[in-house]
Amino acid sequence: MEKMTSSSLREISFVSALRHSPEGGHAAAVVSRANGDNGYDSRLWLVGEGEVCPLTAGGEERAFLWEDEGHLLFPAARTKAEKEQTDATTYYRLPVDGGEAVPAFTVPLKAVELQRIEGSRYLVTALGERDDPAPAEEDRWAGDYQVIDELPYWGNGAGFTNGKRRRLYLFDAQTGACEPITAPTQQVCQARVAGCGRFVGYTVQGFEGVQPLQHTFCLYDLTSGETRIYLEGDYTILQFAMAEEGIFLAAAKNDRWGIDQNPEILRLDAETGEVETLLDRDRSLCDAVASDCRLGGCTTFVCEGGKLYFTGLDGYSSHLYTLELESGAFAERVHLSGSVDGFSVCGEQLLCVAMVGQDLQEVYRVEGDWLQPVTAFNRAYLEKYPPIAPQHLTFADADGVEVDGWVLVPRDLEEGERRPAILDIHGGPKAAFGEVYYHEMQLWASQGYFVFYCNPRGSEGKGNAFAELRGAYGTYDYDDLMQFCDLVLERYPAIDEGRVGVTGGSYGGFMTNWIIGHTDRFRAAASQRSISNWLSFTYVCDIGYWFGTDQMAADAWSDAEKLWWHSPLKYADNCKTPTIFIHSDEDYRCWIPEGYQMFTALKLHGVETRMCVFHGENHELSRSGKPEHRIRRLDEITAWFDRHLEK
Repeated sequence: MEKMTSSSLREISFVSALRHSPEGGHAAAVVSRANGDNGYDSRLWLVGEGEVCPLTAGGEERAFLWEDEGHLLFPAARTKAEKEQTDATTYYRLPVDGGEAVPAFTVPLKAVELQRIEGSRYLVTALGERDDPAPAEEDRWAGDYQVIDELPYWGNGAGFTNGKRRRLYLFDAQTGACEPITAPTQQVCQARVAGCGRFVGYTVQGFEGVQPLQHTFCLYDLTSGETRIYLEGDYTILQFAMAEEGIFLAAAKNDRWGIDQNPEILRLDAETGEVETLLDRDRSLCDAVASDCRLGGCTTFVCEGGKLYFTGLDGYSSHLYTLELESGAFAERVHLSGSVDGFSVCGEQLLCVAMVGQDLQEVYRVEGDWLQPVTAFNRAYLEKYPPIAPQHLTFADADGVEVDGWVLVPRDLEEGERRPAILDIHGGPKAAFGEVYYHEMQLWASQGYFVFYCNPRGSEGKGNAFAELRGAYGTYDYDDLMQFCDLVLERYPAIDEGRVGVTGGSYGGFMTNWIIGHTDRFRAAASQRSISNWLSFTYVCDIGYWFGTDQMAADAWSDAEKLWWHSPLKYADNCKTPTIFIHSDEDYRCWIPEGYQMFTALKLHGVETRMCVFHGENHELSRSGKPEHRIRRLDEITAWFDRHLEK
């Protein structure tokens, strides 16, 4: 057993994009790991029973699709000409039984996703322009300025997105023909080819001014070229799947609980347009337990064999469920302490990517009620750095609501010894911690800290009423966190209550900022990708115009004082806690001025503070940022706590 360092992050493997071949004879996935060039190598692997082996070695294979039972297609730029392409994507064909990948065809677009229809026909999702570009000779200085005329005009990590739309195209690999099937003003959110090969289903947000939250569902007939429109602006559609029995959607009206309302599962009749509710469990769908050990996603909602398969978070674990399409019978297919991050099903074969207990991501075969490991990508890592199991606590808060929390106890704690501790607060706020592996927490616990965390009101996993926090940020959520601190200090007398730190990111960063303005109980703080001022956040950040107004239950014209009252910046003159701020300069979700404002306020009030800005990173720094930046982030926070908590 070795002691963890921040650099141990480089040794973790991440699994994504799990998919069976069309007939189920094979299964493949993308496996990624940090490389020596401050990036991630991603390779295709066969991960079916008895055939776990790498298929590629290039390191840039981050997506793929099955062409047929024996061949994969994946986008790649391997030649000089391919690397210089700015408006085309080359796909390579790879036999799974051995042999080299060879160029298959080139799509005359920068493809985001490719799905096979039949024969040589494909559905392409690509980024397009709302308006026709001006001739080059008329727009030679276009790179010197940016025109914005819509909301949102930029996106986290994407820069300016004004006028850009994800569009759908039909591409024929044999003839090279490529035709759009969606309008230039429509933003395509999701698209699927029906199993019958006759229809393309997709969700869009059409706009020329302000992008709405609600979606429209469309069904494109590949035979007639006609498009049918359903549910125009009625629902926010999170996921959908198509089968002979109908079109099935995970969708919410957002009419009672706002933007975070838990979705229902609906059946849409394509002939009549009628919608019926099949399931309303008041739980989130297609979500996973919070962790910093994922890279890329997997399927979480699909129809197969007369059933709808989907993941959902209940309490503090994410499970796999089924719903009979005809009878509506609901069942829990995979229950575990951990998180089902995604799955692939073909006939009776069911595989999933999961984090079971404190194990990192692996592929599992589902056999009855059991998960049988198929891969062991992270076994050596866990043997080298055995994880510390979280100890579960529950308590009833001031209003009698039960709250879950956990404590990681440092392994080398000796009797009579007192240690420092760190309170870690999740983002969201509608997210949930659980009992899955969290690298930063394991790091701090391995270095001698108690680490404790909980799911205060506002978190997900316990229904809409528990998650409700609109207009109440910094009130009962803050009280829950402080009560949890009291409980942990009472239950774990080895914690030195004079050496406790607090950290969190996004909403957790907001709460860290809020805490240091309302109590001096923490000896040090680390605020990450935070919100400090709801007036600036709401009218600058990419999601601010709808997230801020919903979460504050107010806007600058109806109640500006309310936005200011809930802003940590208002209370910065009360702060005494030494605080480090971590932010990224391409984070447009919680834009960097949110950190600058709080940093400046603390400086002006004589509080010891420091800010570390990561260039070229965004809101996902801690989860998918460049490895060396993720490591430096951990080192900055750890050094701050080491210094101020006198470890």
